[in-house]
Amino acid sequence: LVDLAGVDEDHFEVQLFEDALVVQGRRQLPSGPAGALYLVARIRQGPFALAVPLPAPVDPDRVEARYERGLLHITLDKRAGGV
Repeated sequence: LVDLAGVDEDHFEVQLFEDALVVQGRRQLPSGPAGALYLVARIRQGPFALAVPLPAPVDPDRVEARYERGLLHITLDKRAGGV
């Protein structure tokens, strides 16, 4: 489960490698009125990348991912015969 609050669905990508799952993209806060400045922004903006090491081989045909309300849900199944 990855928190992607404020990230549009077409502003991130998910890649599956043999030994890791990588989620990367860019979060851009909405702009305010001309001349306005953020005093405090508790959500980081700009490029981001998250790499999750995989402890066992994954079956790429059984990966499920869905994005709803700022949360990316990814389900990975071990490959048959995996450790």
